Parts: sequence; C-alpha cells; structure tokens
Amino acid sequence: MLINESSISWNRDIFNYVNHGQNPILDQIMPIITKFGTGEWLMIIVFILFIVSLIAKNNKLKRIIIIFLIAMAVSTVITEILKNVFSEARPFVALTNLHLMGDESAFRSFPSGHTKNIFTLITAFGLNHALKIRGKSVKLLWILLPVGLIVALSRLYVGVHFPLDLIAGATIGIVSAGIVSILFNKYLKFNKYLSIITFILFVLVYHYVI
Repeated sequence: MLINESSISWNRDIFNYVNHGQNPILDQIMPIITKFGTGEWLMIIVFILFIVSLIAKNNKLKRIIIIFLIAMAVSTVITEILKNVFSEARPFVALTNLHLMGDESAFRSFPSGHTKNIFTLITAFGLNHALKIRGKSVKLLWILLPVGLIVALSRLYVGVHFPLDLIAGATIGIVSAGIVSILFNKYLKFNKYLSIITFILFVLVYHYVI
C-alpha cells in the first residue's frame, strides 16, 4: 500500500459519514445503483444504443459509441495498472465498524473501477451530444453528471471504496473520454463503415477489457 488511504483524515471522515448514513430505503436502492458502474451493465446499455443507431441510421450515435469504446479501453488499462501498483486495501479491510454491502476483493481499491466506468460513459456521451431545452442547447454532460455522482457515492455507501478512489476513478474516466473525443472528432471524421467498426470494437472491448 503506497497511499494508506485510511490514514488520510478527510478521506476516512467522508467515508464514515456516507457509509454510516444507514437508511432502510437506501439499503435496498444503493446495491442496485452501484451495479450501474459495472462494465457489463454499461456494455448492455451501449449495445442497446447501437441497435437503436442501426434502426435509426444514426451515424452520430455510432461515432459516440466508438468514442466511448475506445475511451473505455484506455481508461481500463490505466485503472488496472494503478490498481496493481498501489494495491490499496478496501475500507472493510482497513477500518472496523462499517456498513458493508458489497462483495469485492480485499485490495485493489485505488482507483474505483465502477466510478471510472460511469464517468467514461457520461463524458463520452455528454460531451458529444446536446439537448434543446427552452430553445437553448445544453450539453448532455450536465444532465448525466448527477447520475455519475450517485453511482460514485453508492461505492461509499456499500463500503467498498474511499472518496480518494472515486476522485481518481472519475478523473481517469473524464480525461480518457475527453481526450479520445477531441482526437476522434478532429482527425477521424469518416462516416463509412461505422456500423462494422462499432460492432468490432464492441466485441473486442467486451471480450478483452470488460
């Protein structure tokens, strides 16, 4: 353990505040919400969107899916490297008297993979799509951010991550999707073979990354 997260007072205090805020309703909801940060769930969502893009012949949606898949691969590689390098103990190993509702490996806490996943998704889609609200164009990112924050907080609530894990995971997801978006939109402006490319990338990411 290079960081020893439990020794950082603000990191420990925020974790305890959220994790000890037990509520019967949240006890039922949070374990469900936290699953939306798993790679498998996100890939199901993306596959459904891919089918929609085929039916609607929407090349823009296919391009966004490609951006997400590339960013997902990049962010996952970075996260796995950091998890192995730091090998941080999870809260239920480092602390006592906590509210544990998750089933995770004892170490590899830093950074949070679930948080990385959800922020990669919302950044890829949020930066590249806008909605018309009262005549104004609003980036989807601002609408999706609360979703990412709730999924991230669920990791504290179920007792498997410290706040620092979430910050690192969110940063990796945002930066990875942001850089891929910029490069893809600037240098890869083609619209041919998008369906084939999207499907191949989906299979590769699902098989080798998730």
